[in-house]
Amino acid sequence: MQSVEEFECFKKKILKLYVDSALSLALRLPKPLPYQAPSIPPPFCIPQSTDLAKFILIRIKSPHTLNSTTFIPRPKQVKIYLFVLRDALILSQQSNTPAQIYLFFTVKQSGHMSAMARVKSHSAIPQVYMDPHTDLDRVFVPFEGFKMEIEWIAFKKIHLQQVPAFDYRAELNDYRGANVITIGHQSGKVIRDLFLN
Repeated sequence: MQSVEEFECFKKKILKLYVDSALSLALRLPKPLPYQAPSIPPPFCIPQSTDLAKFILIRIKSPHTLNSTTFIPRPKQVKIYLFVLRDALILSQQSNTPAQIYLFFTVKQSGHMSAMARVKSHSAIPQVYMDPHTDLDRVFVPFEGFKMEIEWIAFKKIHLQQVPAFDYRAELNDYRGANVITIGHQSGKVIRDLFLN
């Protein structure tokens, strides 16, 4: 019959053998490729002209968003942006000229636009979150972690009354169309001129 000391020594040997075997197997397995976040080809080589341009009005909660060259949109904004991006890429292919995407920023319930920017690039960043059904970490929630690298063009207060596309609704105390929307080409050119002139 084994003593307690002999049994503990036997347990340590078995455990070491198990760990060494597992480590040896792990070293022989092919290493997984590093995770690469999916990305969308950005419309580079952007012309100054708005003849081939798409426009988006983005409502933000705080003017502090305007202090960075990286904008992280909400999921709804990303969905709209992806639709606009698709149209811009189709437009670029048809005309063989890159189409620019302009962003106009309005602070929520301020009644005016505060800044104009253009998109330089964009990507989806992997996000880790806890799955409540399995208690396991999952990687990459669609649209979460999406970011845009933007180039600021102008900071200026443009009242929404100056844009024919928006009309004030007294019952809402807000402007119709001042949410996250795509802006028609003619209205977009009007807003662009207001920022630049």
